[in-house]
Amino acid sequence: MIFRDKFFSRDSFDHMNENKRLIIHLDSLPDINSVRDLERYDYRDYGRFAVLRDGRFWVQTLHSSYPADMETGWFWAVDRSERLLVSARGAVMDGESLFTRKKHILACLVEELVNKRILARPRAISTDW
Repeated sequence: MIFRDKFFSRDSFDHMNENKRLIIHLDSLPDINSVRDLERYDYRDYGRFAVLRDGRFWVQTLHSSYPADMETGWFWAVDRSERLLVSARGAVMDGESLFTRKKHILACLVEELVNKRILARPRAISTDW
């Protein structure tokens, strides 16, 4: 079994370029669960995130389901242009609230996706909704 050096692996992927501005875009994302759907919609990564009833933040990737104790849930995707797309699971207002009174939830999402090495740590973030 071959293990790559963590530093080398990070440099070898284009999507891990740290000099980019991250654009977060409010969109209408489909509920998908397969790699085939991921390719069909031309997303690089996809998942779900939520705020739980006890106030904790939850985020998972493609093969996941929302937890039973979810209060509000959303979808996220990274497209081939390296934009972070977010979408409400329910009402449109839930999506729009991420760009106004619930910006802290978007910050948690970006932090988790950086920690999971799905996104590079951005130098700047702009929103498009």
